[in-house]
Amino acid sequence: MTVVSPGEGKNKLTSDVIIMACGSREETSSERGFMMGSRPMRVFFTKQLLQLIDKHDLLPMLNPVIIGSDLIAYAAAAKLKKAGAEEAIIVDKGDKPKCSFFERLYFCRWSNPVYHGLNALKSVTVIGSGAVTGIKLSNGEFIKCGGIVICGELIPNSELALVGNLKVNIPSRKPEIGPGYQLSEPGWFAAGNILGGFHGAEWCYFNGQRVGRSAFGYLSKSLKADRNTKSAKREYLRI
Repeated sequence: MTVVSPGEGKNKLTSDVIIMACGSREETSSERGFMMGSRPMRVFFTKQLLQLIDKHDLLPMLNPVIIGSDLIAYAAAAKLKKAGAEEAIIVDKGDKPKCSFFERLYFCRWSNPVYHGLNALKSVTVIGSGAVTGIKLSNGEFIKCGGIVICGELIPNSELALVGNLKVNIPSRKPEIGPGYQLSEPGWFAAGNILGGFHGAEWCYFNGQRVGRSAFGYLSKSLKADRNTKSAKREYLRI
């Protein structure tokens, strides 16, 4: 692996085992396929929103619209409401939110956002030149807002695997996984949300333990094979 950093410059690292735990990211507006319009300021992903609120104590919008309706979207709505924003409006494909009823019930203690399904509406157009002023649904309805948060719809961060010529399934972008979470090349493993789907910290913790044991087993076999090769070489030279 070649690693570049401002402080240490360019370095090349080698290892007998590499575990890719690159996580996942949220789909962009273009990847979602139903968002159109301009690209003004105050359109955020969830991570950017959390950095502004938790790290810098800033509320970037008072009347938010959230694109996406899974667990992350409802958690973002609760975070915004607790930080002082108005009730969020959630927009997504489908007649019902992807977040389950019991998950939505949990977040009701902080927030109860209004849901707009896009089954009949097909698309959303972002309105605004300098900063976002609202969204326009394909039925002509205009929803005023001071900011948009694009939430959920996680896809694996497998770009490094692709660059390294490891096998990755397209279009899901999930790395090809063999026994023990090993990738398509020996000595490469994957752990956590890079495997695909949405998993919480507890699942990732135990998954990391399982992958660690697999990597240890691989190293043990490699070391044993190396010792056997060296022993056979010494015996051959002696003869």
